[in-house]
Amino acid sequence: MATCPTCGNKGLGLKVFGCSTCNRPGCVRCLAIPVGLSFPDSEGRQATAYSCSWDCFERAVRYQMSRGQTVSPWGEGYVFMGRILTGEAAWRVNRFHVENLVVAGRYEDAARLYEKLGMWKEAGDMRARSRQQVVTQVHVDMNALLDQLHRLGLAATYTCPTCRSPLSITGDTRPDALTRCAYCGSMLRQTDIVDAVTRVLGGR
Repeated sequence: MATCPTCGNKGLGLKVFGCSTCNRPGCVRCLAIPVGLSFPDSEGRQATAYSCSWDCFERAVRYQMSRGQTVSPWGEGYVFMGRILTGEAAWRVNRFHVENLVVAGRYEDAARLYEKLGMWKEAGDMRARSRQQVVTQVHVDMNALLDQLHRLGLAATYTCPTCRSPLSITGDTRPDALTRCAYCGSMLRQTDIVDAVTRVLGGR
């Protein structure tokens, strides 16, 4: 009769193995969290990898990701560190992966992954942050474009998409005056304004 060295569980033919992340010995009672499966062997058999706790598993995930390990799609699931993840393990690994995407400024990629994880509010927050990043970049570009209009003595015309009023843009126009239509007060699409000015500068 075998005895588990960690929890003392006894049983005929009891299998003792190690935690897949910290190698702590145990049996199916104390290492009760299945985190993944090996790839099928030539006969289609797969070995289950267990972890002693989710804290232990997540520490290992963070460490491996800091060393460049990435999670990859595998059919309807995911693969990480050479094993096919269980549903809960995949959710936890992707949660860390999406945090890395945010750090890298890949907000739309992060939003898509948040959606797959069912984290809808976080997906919306990422898309809002992505739009803010674009607006900030557009304002920087607009300052440079207005400076070029001023130096070249050119003017561009942009038509408000809401009231169809023509808006004249010159080198003396303030960037903050291009956020709303002067006639109807509607918000203006900054990227469209940049395109209008760029066409004038490119056709001079």
